[in-house]
Amino acid sequence: MFNQVRKTVISKYQAGVARIRQMSTATSNAPANGLELGQYSGGMKLFHFATGGSLLVCVGLVNLAQYQKGKKKMDTMYYHKSFGLLAAGLMVPRIFIRLTSKIPNPIPGPTWEVMAAHATHAALYAFMIFMPVSGIVMGYYGGKGLPFFWTTVPGAEKADGKIAKQAFENHKLIGHYAQWLIPAHVGAVGFHFFIKGRNILPRIFPTWK
Repeated sequence: MFNQVRKTVISKYQAGVARIRQMSTATSNAPANGLELGQYSGGMKLFHFATGGSLLVCVGLVNLAQYQKGKKKMDTMYYHKSFGLLAAGLMVPRIFIRLTSKIPNPIPGPTWEVMAAHATHAALYAFMIFMPVSGIVMGYYGGKGLPFFWTTVPGAEKADGKIAKQAFENHKLIGHYAQWLIPAHVGAVGFHFFIKGRNILPRIFPTWK
């Protein structure tokens, strides 16, 4: 059984490498319009901006809170947590659609470019999952519950400061560094548009014509 699993993993890895190499050789013939490069499904487009928008607001609010004090800071963090909980809820259907819908081929380019795109997407998904989950764990076991705009979801009946503290430290550490994945992701769009002359937005933009 182990050998069969090993052979399957190796086979999929080799197929993936071959696919990346094939895409890298097609750079010069790649179309410039995102519609010709293939599109994500309507559901993926919708949840891309829904989850991405929620995450972007979360990052913006927590950075804003660093320059505030007192009630203003508390209010800002309340909405930071609310949007974080919203992002957590949106990630469930997004992952389901991602796993069940047809995904367009990678944008043709050099091997390093295609691999960098895959790595960035994987890191972004990990970021979008880890941050809301660690925030939920922190709020649930911290004793204050989970703020959600007009209400608060109750936390654990018995608070556990040790778990809450560990979740907070991980949440803060990962968030501090991983937030830079967002400008890197947006910057990649600019790289394709301004440097390579490709408008790739139609692949993911819901109403782009």
